[in-house]
Amino acid sequence: MSTVSATIDHLLGEIASLPLEDRALLHEVIGHRLVEARRREIAGRAEEARAVLERGEVRRGTAADLFADLESDD
Repeated sequence: MSTVSATIDHLLGEIASLPLEDRALLHEVIGHRLVEARRREIAGRAEEARAVLERGEVRRGTAADLFADLESDD
């Protein structure tokens, strides 16, 4: 068993020993933290996409523009 698995197993054991209300609160807190982490990740990706667009490394257009570009590359 890896160190990470052992640590997770230990944590799960500790959590299981908590009263039900404390486990529910822990679940809620972890859920909120995961949501916030995902929001930060999405915001970072959006910021990078905006920077790439501003540097001119991508183009904007419609699906029709995309197909026209693909056809002209033949």
